[in-house]
Amino acid sequence: MLKLVQEPLIASHSNSYTLCPVPRNLRDEQLRALASVGGVVGVNSYPPFVDESRTKQNLQRLADHVEYMVELMGIDHVGCGFDYNYWDADDNKVVLPELVHVGESQNLLQELQKRGYRQEDLQKIGSQNFLRVITERLNGEKQP
Repeated sequence: MLKLVQEPLIASHSNSYTLCPVPRNLRDEQLRALASVGGVVGVNSYPPFVDESRTKQNLQRLADHVEYMVELMGIDHVGCGFDYNYWDADDNKVVLPELVHVGESQNLLQELQKRGYRQEDLQKIGSQNFLRVITERLNGEKQP
């Protein structure tokens, strides 16, 4: 399908298939194709898409997905696409322990900062990459 696309697009809730091989996650060739058109992938905090092992379904493993995708695609193509399952009953919520609600979204950025990401890069991952694609699509022109 990406062979037909020439403009940036967003995969809002996807992780790396290489790090967690579930059908919902994107393979390296898909990630590269999204980057080639200027698109953005939003990392997904839904635990079964972070790792197949329940013991690795955590914030650190999600940060591994970010780092993997940044290395593969570049910093301009990764964002936050968290899932917060508010519709689940409290005892049955399926969320990462460190990303239970939107107020904890900064936890991923703080983990990335500990790993050496600069403030400029954190802003791109936190919001700017998505805003760039949205602006380009609405205005019909590339942003600097």
